[in-house]
Amino acid sequence: MAAACSWLLPAHGLHHCENVLDIRMTEIDGAAFIALIKDGGEAEARAALQRQPALAQAISAENGPLNGATPLHWSGHRNFIDLSAELITHGAAVNAQACAWGNHSSPLQWAADAGKAEAVQLLIHHQANIDYHEGNGHTALHCCAWGGSSGGSRDPEGYAQTASVLLTAGIDMNGPGPCVSALTM
Repeated sequence: MAAACSWLLPAHGLHHCENVLDIRMTEIDGAAFIALIKDGGEAEARAALQRQPALAQAISAENGPLNGATPLHWSGHRNFIDLSAELITHGAAVNAQACAWGNHSSPLQWAADAGKAEAVQLLIHHQANIDYHEGNGHTALHCCAWGGSSGGSRDPEGYAQTASVLLTAGIDMNGPGPCVSALTM
């Protein structure tokens, strides 16, 4: 039986639930679904997605830099491989670019920014555009080279593996945008 999920907010259409089965019986909105993933509730999110497949196409209306983020952005960032695959199966846009963070970053960039090699591999397998660059010219390799908000200190090996996956897939090391080469970072 899954752990209690008391961290879910009634404002998102969820009330305290004792286990995953409670989520399966509750209709939720896109904001609540994204909150589940963002807060680490992969099992609960998978249960909600089984009940409401359209949640795969939710888009965050949150004010600020997370506006436009999708469940796939968060799932890749958290390295929830099974959930990411299910989201794609249910129509999640692999190349979604509406997220305000990073000037329209993609789910691939979010996964690379977090150093999640498995998620990056899954997204590439499902035709993520490896050479996509946001408005400032940053590619997934740039996001990886910076090591995310931790500068790579949380998981140096994860960032190295992620860079290897991107390079093996043929990402342009210099990027098509106006910023410096990712390899000089």
